[in-house]
Amino acid sequence: MRSLPVLLMATLIYLSCYGGTQDADQGYVVARVGDATLTRREAGRLQIEAKRGSLVFPKVEDVVETWVMDQLVYQEARRQGIDEEEEIAWMLERQAIAILRAELLKREVTDRLPPVTEAQAVEFYERHREDFRAAEPLVWIWIIERDDEGSARRILERLEPDGSNFRAEAQLWSLGVAQPRGGDRGYLGQSRLKPELWAVCRAIPLERVSSVIPFYQGNILRYAIVFVKDRIGPGEYQKPEGVGFDLLNERAAAEHYREALKSYMDDLRGRTTVYIDSDAIAELDAEAARTEEEIEDPVPILD
Repeated sequence: MRSLPVLLMATLIYLSCYGGTQDADQGYVVARVGDATLTRREAGRLQIEAKRGSLVFPKVEDVVETWVMDQLVYQEARRQGIDEEEEIAWMLERQAIAILRAELLKREVTDRLPPVTEAQAVEFYERHREDFRAAEPLVWIWIIERDDEGSARRILERLEPDGSNFRAEAQLWSLGVAQPRGGDRGYLGQSRLKPELWAVCRAIPLERVSSVIPFYQGNILRYAIVFVKDRIGPGEYQKPEGVGFDLLNERAAAEHYREALKSYMDDLRGRTTVYIDSDAIAELDAEAARTEEEIEDPVPILD
């Protein structure tokens, strides 16, 4: 935590150079290698970039020295014409395409998509209902996890038998991964639950708070309180609330993105001439299939 103030200070310095002020020093050259120059602003950007992969905040001196070494090697590689060699030029082009493609699609597709509403998430569920048909017995559970029995029993005393305050208490006291969601784990099958928890979840009445359940997480003994919201068998549908609106939002957003991407690509195709030689492609596929067959079943070499 001691490095946080340093990071914040350096970030503020960088931002002030970047646009917070019109300080002319942001273009001051701090290093030069041949015709390449490194300005104060660029050094700040490199420093923050280097911090992302380091536990300590890098010194400007080290960042600049790395830049100098990179430039020396880069310029020598270009002097030798390595960047013009066929394989290297191909890799450089592929890298440029990947970077520009990602940025263009972000600007023209992703950033233009409105947030998915809860109504749209439910609509997505209804359109893809078959995807949420259970293939095995499932339980939709809320859970509070603790690492000692005493605190688990004190929490149990605070819970209403019908679970009306279960999620609020889970947000306060649970030590499990579902704590931010009020202990809601959604629908889980037998392979996703500890045997001790699965046995209780299959046996207790729906929408009733369980007693304290000891279970092992690795070699550590932990304690849980569960509340079973729903139980379904193979072929039955999961409820959208049990699937989780976060997951439904993600899937609906992904579907919207695919639709928007197709529309955008259709528009680009409509503004550009595209030619594909289907005969040549068929020949290449046939050649690839023949080569693959030979690799899988090579012809014996005759003496």
